[in-house]
Amino acid sequence: MKKDIKIYYSKKRAVAVLLAIPVLCGLMFWVFYHFNANLWSYGSPLIHIGEAQAVALAVRSYNAAQDMTARFVALSALMRVPDAQFAACEHALDDFRARYAGEPALLDKWFALQAGAWRWQENARPVYHRVRELLEDTAYVRTNPNKVYALLGAFFRNGAEFHREDGRGYDLWADEVRAIDADNPQLAARLVRLLENWRKFPQPVRARICQRLAQLNDAPGLSRNVREILAATQGEGAGQ
Repeated sequence: MKKDIKIYYSKKRAVAVLLAIPVLCGLMFWVFYHFNANLWSYGSPLIHIGEAQAVALAVRSYNAAQDMTARFVALSALMRVPDAQFAACEHALDDFRARYAGEPALLDKWFALQAGAWRWQENARPVYHRVRELLEDTAYVRTNPNKVYALLGAFFRNGAEFHREDGRGYDLWADEVRAIDADNPQLAARLVRLLENWRKFPQPVRARICQRLAQLNDAPGLSRNVREILAATQGEGAGQ
C-alpha cells in the first residue's frame, strides 16, 4: 500500500514538473521581452521592410530615443546601412559624439562600434580608413589603454576588415605597436598578442601575417616586452 502511494505521488510530481516547464519558459520569455523592448522594437521590423524604410526607421528610432541604450541600438543599426545612405549614419555618429563628449566610457563604445563594423557591399569604403581618421579624434588618447582597446582592439579583431588582401591593416598594426611601445611597452605587447594565433589562418593570410611579424621584429628600438612576445608569437614556425 505504501509503495503504491509513493508511486502515485512520484507520478503526480512528475506531471506537475512537466506542466510547470511551459509556464517557466513563458515567464522567462516575458522577462526577456520586457527588458529588451528596445531591441525588439528597433531590430525586428528591419527584417520585413525595404532598405530605405529600414534606414528611415533607424533614424526615427535614434531621434526618438529617450536613453543611451536605445540611442546606441539605433546607431548600431545605422552602421549597417549602404554607403549611398550612410550620410544618415554620419549625422547620428556626430550627434552621439557631441552628446556624450564628457562620458569616456560611452565614447569607448562609439570608437569600438565603428572599428568593429563590417562593410555590407564590396565597393563600400574600407573600415581601415575610418580607423585612421578616428586615430586623429581628440577623444582618442594613445596612452590610454581603454581607448586603445576600444579602437585598435576592435579593429584588430575585425577579421573581415583587418585581414584585407592589401595588407593595410597589418601596416596599421605595426605602426601603432611601435608608437605605443615608446610610452607603454606592456600595452604594445598586448597588441602583438592579438596575432599570436596566426598559424590558424589559411594561406595566404598566414604568410602575410608571418611577414609582418618578421618585419616588426627587425625594427630598431623595440622594448623587451614587445620582443619577447614577438619571439613567442613567431616561434619555430616563423618561416611558414
